[in-house]
This record gives sequence, C-alpha cells and structure tokens, in this order.
Amino acid sequence: MKTTKSSNTPTSKFNYVNDSSHKQPIEDIWNYTYSSSEYNGDDSNYDVASLRENPQQDLILNPSEVDLKNQLEQDIKKVDAENGIKDSVLVGFITDTHFNSFKTPGSVRALRQIKFMSYIAKNIGLDYVVHGGDLNDGVQPISWEKADIQRAVDAMKLGRRPFAILQGNHDDNSGMARDDNRDYYNSEWGYWPGHIIHNDVAKQLRLSEFSQFINAASNSNNALYGTYKVPDSKVNIVILDGFDQPDDYGTFVQKRSSFRHGWTHFSSTQRAWLQNTLDQIQSRGEKAIIFTHIMFKGLSWTAASNTFAENDVNNEGGLIRNVIESHSGIVLGVFGGHTHVDDYTQSGNVTYVTTGCALPDRGEGKDRRIIGTDTEPLFDVLQIKPSMNKIYRHRIGYNGARFLEEINF
Repeated sequence: MKTTKSSNTPTSKFNYVNDSSHKQPIEDIWNYTYSSSEYNGDDSNYDVASLRENPQQDLILNPSEVDLKNQLEQDIKKVDAENGIKDSVLVGFITDTHFNSFKTPGSVRALRQIKFMSYIAKNIGLDYVVHGGDLNDGVQPISWEKADIQRAVDAMKLGRRPFAILQGNHDDNSGMARDDNRDYYNSEWGYWPGHIIHNDVAKQLRLSEFSQFINAASNSNNALYGTYKVPDSKVNIVILDGFDQPDDYGTFVQKRSSFRHGWTHFSSTQRAWLQNTLDQIQSRGEKAIIFTHIMFKGLSWTAASNTFAENDVNNEGGLIRNVIESHSGIVLGVFGGHTHVDDYTQSGNVTYVTTGCALPDRGEGKDRRIIGTDTEPLFDVLQIKPSMNKIYRHRIGYNGARFLEEINF
C-alpha cells in the first residue's frame, strides 16, 4: 500500500503485504463475511471493503465523534475546575480491538477506533496511551495477521504520543493454530504451531515501534512488561504480561494449554521484577497505575466471570495479585480487558477495573453499538488527579452496565 503522507505524519516501515495465494477461508475474503456468532443486527448493512481505513492517515471525525471529543474536553476541564489545580495526568486506555481486515464489519471498523483514540491523544494531549492487548484477532494465516498488526501499530502511532501495546491472548495468532489449522480428516487432533507469532517476532512488529516509551524488562521469554514514568508527575505506568511463557512449541502441539490462547502465565521472573519495581516506586514516594490484559485468579467480580484467569492452575496470577496488594498504598488502580465487559471489584484495598472491547460487534452492548453513531466506540481516558486523590474515568462511546466512573486512592 502506498500512501501520500504529510511531513508531520509518522512514517512507517511496513508495507502490509498479504499473500493472496495462501490458504484463506472464503468467508474471510468475500466482502459480505459470515460469522454468525460475532455478527450483530447492524452488520448486515455493510460491505466490509467500504469500512476500511488508511492506517497512516489522520482520522477525519464524523459528527458523532466530534460530539464525543468535545464532551471529553468539557469533562476534563470540569474536573480541573473543581479545585482550580491543573495537575491532571491523562492516560488513554483502549483494549480488545480484535482488528481483522477481512472478518466482520466490526473487526474491520476496529481500526477506526484505534485511530479515534490516536486523534484524541494528539489533539487533547494525553500523557500516555495504553492498548490493553488483543490488538489483532489472531485467526488468520500468519502473513495476513502480521500485516494487520502492522496496520494497527501504524494507527497507534498517529497519536504522536508515548504509547504501549500489551500482549493479549489473541495477539500471537494461536487461534489460527488452535482452531483453524488442524487436520481432522487425517485424524490429527493436535495443533500445528506454524502460524504462531512468537515473541521474538512480536518484538519487531510491536515493541520496536514504542520501545522508546517503555522501560521494558529483559527476560528469557521475551514477555512484555515494564514501566513508564510520566514526566513532571509522580505517576508511574506499569504494564504486565499475563502470557509470559516460552515459545517452545516444537513441530506439533497436543495440549491446548501450551498456547497463549489457552492459558494464563505470570512467570516467577516477572513477579520478582514487579516486587522490586513497586518497592522502588514506593521508596521514591510515587504512585503506580497498573495495566494487564487479563486479571488475576481469586477476584470476585461485580457481575462478569473471568474463567480464563481461573484456569491458572499454578496460581501465578494470584501470586502477582499478592504483590500488588502488598503495595496497596501506592497502587492507584489496576486496569484490564479480556472479558469484553465493563466491570470492577476491590480486593486488598486495591480497585480492579475491566474495560469493554473496542470493536462494536462483540461483548457487552454489541446489539446496541451502531456503526457511525456515538455508541460505536468504547474506550477510556483516565484523568488521574493527585490533588484530589481520584481517578476520573471518562468514557468515549458506549457505557456498560457496570461502568465505574471514579476511583479514590
């Protein structure tokens, strides 16, 4: 894809090459894609080709997006006016975009949601933007999936602000290896790992594009966890990797739990790193806001289940949670995704929050999130207000039934 870019548009090293001769299910290339479990009532009106976005071109807002952006600006100013102190730290949080250029109108349109977040980051001036993982949907032949990751990363770069992309369970494309690439006819009931995007490759596709914005911890699994200190503040952004495992698949995998798609892992190395990191933040008299794709074992949520995390048979997530709660005095909150619903809970004097999915045809509210309206987007701007000991959570777009507006710390 060749594009004409203005001088202030971030350049891209990507060329988005798709191997059209590669095996691809017909529903993934036909304009009116079919996926009965993921369609909603709004999808049938759209040819997905008409919804595609240029990932290197700044978004031109539609009227609904203009209204949402203007409301956000007013809400941020209103909070600052409450005590007259402009000490806000603004962090954008979008998660579970599940971008796929060929699947459903919602998965195609997810790229626009990333671009909308980037537009807000640039034009409102966010201090940092976090993508909470499941950037891509992870169900295509590997060359197609890599190209979609590259498109999504370029869309994140349009914000011209520091950002990070967490690892979700879909991002390594193991859904393709797990569900779509088995040979039933020859009675091969294992899993073929050839379409998995290993972490060393993911570093080139994702981390290399934002490595200057995160102090990433070196580790043997190439897992992505690290910190970012917001300048001129006492706020530290801490990101975790809930799929911290080696890419040692061999040639044939027979256990679902071997894939990131099938299990959650927080290594002992990551846990020791987190302990040391929070100790240091505490010693400096600073605060930490923590982001993870998947939450931790043992939490009781307001409504939604989190059975994927509960499959953590080794209690690695529970041990990570113990580290966090032992530092409750400095933890502003823990934010995640994965469940595709807005939810919250408290444990050990720490507030845990999940944000719904950004793509409009999955998760909570999928039948009410209409393309082109103010219910299509779903992501947050977190206004951290140290002088008021609060986080104000500004929602752009659809609100779930358990949306938590404020967190006291």
